[in-house]
Amino acid sequence: MQNRNKLINSLVGNLSNAVIHAILEKAVSETEKEIAVRYNKELKTSFDVAKRYREKINPKLSPLLEKDA
Repeated sequence: MQNRNKLINSLVGNLSNAVIHAILEKAVSETEKEIAVRYNKELKTSFDVAKRYREKINPKLSPLLEKDA
C-alpha cells in the first residue's frame, strides 16, 4: 500500500508540473519563444512520466480494484 501511495503522489506531482508548464508556456509564448519551447518540452516530459505512473497504479488491461470503484 505504501508503494501505491508513492506512485499516486508521483502521478499527482507530475500532472501538477505539466499543468504549471502549460500555463507558463502560454504566458510567455508571445514574448519569449525560446522559453516557451522549453516549457512545452517539460510539459510533454512530465505528462509522459505521469502516464507511466498511472499505468503502474492501475494497468489498462486489468479491472479496476473494488476499493477504487
